Amino acid sequence: MTLEVTPETTADVLEEAADILETLGWCQGASRLPTGERCLTGAIDEAIQRFHRGRISHAVPAVYAICRRMGYLRSSGEARAEKLIMWNDANDRTQAEVVDELKLTAKDVRNGDLPVPVLLVDPMVWAFPLQ
Repeated sequence: MTLEVTPETTADVLEEAADILETLGWCQGASRLPTGERCLTGAIDEAIQRFHRGRISHAVPAVYAICRRMGYLRSSGEARAEKLIMWNDANDRTQAEVVDELKLTAKDVRNGDLPVPVLLVDPMVWAFPLQ
């Protein structure tokens, strides 16, 4: 069985991550607090759990999309997820900014303004972008 990770599923994950931060709360310095709050990448991880039962391959396009929108891609085109963590943890960052970034990225992906890789995923193995 092969699953397809599409721009629509990527936008769904990003929107769910925004909802998670609005519902459970936002944090800095940790992926997740014992009280339930999540950071940016922690919210994406939680959204993956809810939508795709934790298949890491579904996180690849979501992280890529937000990194691309924010200018955090390496010259090779790889997402620089560590930059997302640093951005989330900046002293002057707010929950509203993080939620807005997730929602804007989801909107751009859904509208086709922000292309993301489409993956074909075997749920039993790691996924790689199609060339």
